[in-house]
Amino acid sequence: PDRIYSVGVDWGRKLDFTVVAVLDATETPARLVGLWRWQGMGWEAQIEHVAQIIARFDPWAILGDGSGIGDALSERLQKAIRAGVLGRDPNARVPPFGVFLFTGDSKQQLVDKLNLRLSSRRLAYPAHRVLLGELRSFEYLGNAGPTGRTRTGARGSGHDDVVMALALAVYGAPESAPVPLGSQVLLGSSVGGMRRGA
Repeated sequence: PDRIYSVGVDWGRKLDFTVVAVLDATETPARLVGLWRWQGMGWEAQIEHVAQIIARFDPWAILGDGSGIGDALSERLQKAIRAGVLGRDPNARVPPFGVFLFTGDSKQQLVDKLNLRLSSRRLAYPAHRVLLGELRSFEYLGNAGPTGRTRTGARGSGHDDVVMALALAVYGAPESAPVPLGSQVLLGSSVGGMRRGA
């Protein structure tokens, strides 16, 4: 693909929202280019809806929430994507699909990576009302007890679904934009009459 998209999917239904975040990691800073959020939709309809969103982008990678029911939903979504892609073209590339299991430690790593991208200005995003609200209310909530782990989440009874979907997209994206194959210079190759490498 011409662009390098990374997709994060955070599942929800009744109390939480399902959120799909699409990050364009082709250049630095990476840019949030798509954000979908809904609540109350049945699981089958959600899987179909997410698969349709993903099909628009031909992503480099997809990372789905694998906690609780998210494990089964991410597995079903992966199968739906594979069937859709291969149904259109049996030789097509199927995007890699990862499942992220939220634990205290893994969530901390996820949030730290998002925080690093934000603080180093390597992530750009639009002034989306819900996203800005969640980013403002998201915080380190202090130690979780004897584990010494710092808990993170939305302040009070707020939601963090958009922040988590964005964090999943960031976590699944390449650390820096890969160089397109046509512009790579291999050691020992000739470029413009000059020889590079040893």
